[in-house]
Amino acid sequence: ACESDHEFEGSSEKAVILGKGPVLFLTFFGLRRFRNCEFPSPERRDASAGVPEGFPVEEVLQLRLSGQMLVEGMCIVAMGCGGNVVTPPTARVIPHELEIHGDLRVDNYYWLQQRDNPEVLAYLEAENAHTDAVMADSAELRDTLFEEIKGRIKQNDDTVPVPYHGSFYYTRFVDGRDYPIHCRRVGSLEAAEEVMLDVNRVAAGHEFCSVSGPRISPGGGVLAYPVDVVGRRKYTIRFRELGAGRDLPEAIEEVTSNLVWANDDRTVVYVKQDPVTLRAFQVYRHVLGADPAGDELIYEETDETFSVAVRKTRSERFIVIESEQT
Repeated sequence: ACESDHEFEGSSEKAVILGKGPVLFLTFFGLRRFRNCEFPSPERRDASAGVPEGFPVEEVLQLRLSGQMLVEGMCIVAMGCGGNVVTPPTARVIPHELEIHGDLRVDNYYWLQQRDNPEVLAYLEAENAHTDAVMADSAELRDTLFEEIKGRIKQNDDTVPVPYHGSFYYTRFVDGRDYPIHCRRVGSLEAAEEVMLDVNRVAAGHEFCSVSGPRISPGGGVLAYPVDVVGRRKYTIRFRELGAGRDLPEAIEEVTSNLVWANDDRTVVYVKQDPVTLRAFQVYRHVLGADPAGDELIYEETDETFSVAVRKTRSERFIVIESEQT
């Protein structure tokens, strides 16, 4: 059992925390915020003090709260009342000065943004190992909760078919597979299913895969799909000839997933981001069959506080370039 004197804003109160394990999760309602938290020495502990008669000491949590307090929820994790304490890893302090608008601040952990730095990767692996160690006792419970949640989701499911230029487009989800299957039925819902893109095949051999919103050409013959297999939101736009069921040789690399088709069925307008900040700032035009290296830049947003996006109007007569500030 642990006893601690908690001094709250506006009043000093005592909480007697009783439990059998080294980690105890408590939820308090009505607390405003802690100003300090002192854990007394063993000589001052009296686990039975203030416990109502007839209640087992080991199962009692007594809180005396007074004063005017806002009703809030707070979760307190009491650790260290016996048992082993897992020591978390400590990141190295490397001061880095940042100045803007005449204000100078120091970021001691700026170096952790270096994604390919072996020391950064080692630290992240140590953090993951620490998390696994701390959460080891809940592994079985987490698996149980996962299976329960999964059991409430329909594993074999289809989205509602969307009509577009004479065909019906939808996405299928299959039990045991991690990624969606994009399909269509040409002419009517009774027509045979055509699998346009099985993302499970695209993801094969990759630890990560994201295919963001495949776009069908107005004539229905070519599918443009942005794919990221790293997780940095740097996509490669690929083109699939649906009649032949194969990808065209060209690919537009290191771009965003934002693109639209022009009505000529041959031209794609897409957005490129800054390679460091990932700010979307350039709009390019690509024609099927051409080398992407020669794509035409049609707009560039030079204001670093703005990002750009492209979309088609509902009439499909115009392509709109939007520049927005967050």
